[in-house]
Amino acid sequence: MERAGIEIIPKFEIKYPEYSVITPQTLNEYTVRSLKVGEEESLKASLMTPTALTQHLNKVLFTCLVKKPDTINSIDDFLKLNTVADREAIMYALYHVTYKDKHSYDVTCQKCEHVNSVKVDFSKSFSMKAWAENDSVLTKEVEVPLEMASSVVAIIKQPTLLDEQTLIESLKFSSEEEREKQLALLPITRFEIDIGNSDVKSNGRDRIKDRMNIKSIYNDLPAPDRLLIEKSYEENFGRYSMELKTIVRCEKCQYENNTVIDLVRQFFRAIFG
Repeated sequence: MERAGIEIIPKFEIKYPEYSVITPQTLNEYTVRSLKVGEEESLKASLMTPTALTQHLNKVLFTCLVKKPDTINSIDDFLKLNTVADREAIMYALYHVTYKDKHSYDVTCQKCEHVNSVKVDFSKSFSMKAWAENDSVLTKEVEVPLEMASSVVAIIKQPTLLDEQTLIESLKFSSEEEREKQLALLPITRFEIDIGNSDVKSNGRDRIKDRMNIKSIYNDLPAPDRLLIEKSYEENFGRYSMELKTIVRCEKCQYENNTVIDLVRQFFRAIFG
């Protein structure tokens, strides 16, 4: 159709496939529609700038929500009221509704290192453990008294998408290695020390909240204290999540490999076709 030499696109309707999911930690229900080509291209472009990738991904996920809780009216609400573990469930829903579930997947045998190319049905590999505590995951903090660094208490929580994005933005001029290290420490919201130089005190302890100082203290901890923090996080937060796990029998040695599928890797692999 043309009008005065200008081509006008006629109106047309597209019925995008939809899929619903409940997030494992905040227990919110979302319905997502499939990706549009333009959104795929936006995510492809974001891979060129790793510091912008998380921000682009969060925006695209929010844009694809066709049904969401009444408490979430903006991207800021979405970031504040969802955790990193929740995002994985939403990503799975988006992956499922856009690319379906049966895909080729390369599994390296843990015994003989043979690379097996297999078809994996992700829908049959999906499992989720939902938050089962009375307190909200968004407000819960856990004190972890350390054993060897006995004057130190680690305070851990489940990071929200906003916590993650704020940290990444603060590290935009840092190396990728530094960003990865800091993101791994994000569940430690602060250290509290009986004797220290901080000016901010709580319950007779100095509170260390600066991310670089948290990293410095963490690096000085004995390995058993690190394991104590990791164990406490897993018991209180980490186990409430979704997982894609499948058993692949090696075609060469017949060893059964219990394989956890990297959803993020598969998501972007599917985007690039």
